[in-house]
Amino acid sequence: KLRTDARETALSSTRHPPADAWRRALEAVAEARGSEELFTLAKLGEKVQKACKWRGDEASEDALYVVLSLLGGGYLREEFRHSPYATNAYLVATSRVDRVLSDQ
Repeated sequence: KLRTDARETALSSTRHPPADAWRRALEAVAEARGSEELFTLAKLGEKVQKACKWRGDEASEDALYVVLSLLGGGYLREEFRHSPYATNAYLVATSRVDRVLSDQ
């Protein structure tokens, strides 16, 4: 019962980040395409949080929600890079990002 109540409370209190947050995330990934900068989920989340000037307890969660929404929507994809010590997952833009950003 407690688990169900907690889930219902979480779902009812879900906030929706402003629309420009998605655009800022897409712009950051598109800009990184031409440089050496690579974004992990955490790093892109931090960048979105800073770009939107979000502060507070839920700021990190909101930023990660934006990034994961873009990943699930096909605007971002995971690219894996291997080293002798680890395998890292980086987020890269798909061709859909160019179409969205060209509609400015």
